[in-house]
Amino acid sequence: MPSATILVVDDEEGVRTVIARTLEGAGFEVLQAEHGEAALRVVRAFAGPLLLAIVDMNMPVMTGTEFAREFRPIRPGVPVLFITGREPMAAGVRLLRKPFGPSLLLETVAMVLAETEPIERTSA
Repeated sequence: MPSATILVVDDEEGVRTVIARTLEGAGFEVLQAEHGEAALRVVRAFAGPLLLAIVDMNMPVMTGTEFAREFRPIRPGVPVLFITGREPMAAGVRLLRKPFGPSLLLETVAMVLAETEPIERTSA
């Protein structure tokens, strides 16, 4: 069975590392990037199926919203979960407010994945 891969994009290395370790502990593979532009390079270079993108809203170089706008045409079936320490910028987005613990992160990831019909599949 191919592993499920999640992209984590956050300019704070500590936050990114904690999220990555939490997801890896739950059995996910994790790709990491420090900002939206780097994340787009990672996504374009990654040929495997992507389950989810967890993206900080407020980053230098490219905001989470700008990243999502560029990301959706590349991986149209992959949901984006935004994380932020500030007020959400748009209604109707999937949002997890910082600070959050490992259990809330995994619970939110499970909810997002449960409401999303997987579009990207690999042949068994």
